[in-house]
Amino acid sequence: MIEKEGNHVKFFPSCIEKAKGAFLGAAIGDALGWPYEFRASRVGSTDSLFGKDGVQFHPWVRKSGGRYSPYDEEIKAGEYSDDTQLILATARSLLVEGKQWVKHFTFVELPFWFLCERGGGEATRRAAEAWLAGKEPWSGALKPMDIKKYFDAGGNGVAMRILPHVVYQSAQREFSIIAREVVVNGICTHGHPRALVGALAYAYALWLAFREKSTLKYGELLEQLLSSVDVWSMLPSVESEFPSWGQTAKKYIRDTYSLLWQETVNEMVKLLEIGREAIKQGALPVDRETLERLGCFDKKINGAGTVTAGAAIFLASRYAADPLHGILEAAFSQGADTDTIASMTGGLLGAIAGTLEATWENVRRFGVKILQSVKDNEHGQKYFRCLDPDGNIVEIFESIKIA
Repeated sequence: MIEKEGNHVKFFPSCIEKAKGAFLGAAIGDALGWPYEFRASRVGSTDSLFGKDGVQFHPWVRKSGGRYSPYDEEIKAGEYSDDTQLILATARSLLVEGKQWVKHFTFVELPFWFLCERGGGEATRRAAEAWLAGKEPWSGALKPMDIKKYFDAGGNGVAMRILPHVVYQSAQREFSIIAREVVVNGICTHGHPRALVGALAYAYALWLAFREKSTLKYGELLEQLLSSVDVWSMLPSVESEFPSWGQTAKKYIRDTYSLLWQETVNEMVKLLEIGREAIKQGALPVDRETLERLGCFDKKINGAGTVTAGAAIFLASRYAADPLHGILEAAFSQGADTDTIASMTGGLLGAIAGTLEATWENVRRFGVKILQSVKDNEHGQKYFRCLDPDGNIVEIFESIKIA
């Protein structure tokens, strides 16, 4: 797409380029941020990850195997963690089953992921284990304590994986269709509104990025979210997929679920307002200070879905014109949930910048094997569908190059 500004001609990414950029950006951010994540169980100092050749992927070692069978696991340069694993799990579910994706996601992808996960959160692991046993994670067949843990789970494990839903439905004129799929996906593993509201805010930001056909102004993304709270914050019905979920939620939530939901929406709005306030300071170096105000370095809350979504949206709003810088700020914010913040920031910046920017191509040269599991999967030759601006069906995986 071309836009003229005086004597200058600007080229804007197409929908297919935005989709590629989003997937690549998410995987790149994940791979760059994983060694610095507070739960990464890294062996040795991160100082060894910086070389004279500048910022790039490096191999590193992490402790794996748990308490009873520990071992050192070598992570090769550019390998990604559970964030990208779960993005691809969602994508494969949509590829294989289409409208019946929920069944594939819960009975195939999550149980398989449980057996090979790389750094997954406790809530997602518990839910995946329940699905592996053929039970919903809120099922009455489980222990009451396990069900309570499910409804207390408000982490970022939902927001990190919902990108494929936005790509798949990016041509939708109404966000409500995407919102419903995001929440259905989310409650497969998390029951607390913090996980779901954070995912909805992030999904709405992605949807705006996909639909944008001109240059985003500095901070514009945050402004659009704050002016459209009623659009992205509604709790959709999930009864057709999970009839028992609503009644179980009423039993285990201390107040009414709708009240807790609204409290969480207000919390999300306050986080977005913190980001907007920082953006108004212009070029001042406020990134770490803002991430601290958002709660990114507070170990009690820095894994929350709302906190992570707020951080990713802030960084993407600030660095819309400089995607590489934005991803690096997220990835190297030690003390934060760096792999998830960087993955979500990268996905959003990729959706904004597509694959046209020179800086984006510089990131690609690092050689991460992005989407390798899609290529190797038996369904990998089926292409993820999306609508281009002219309404034609295009196949976004056709030209993705695996490094």
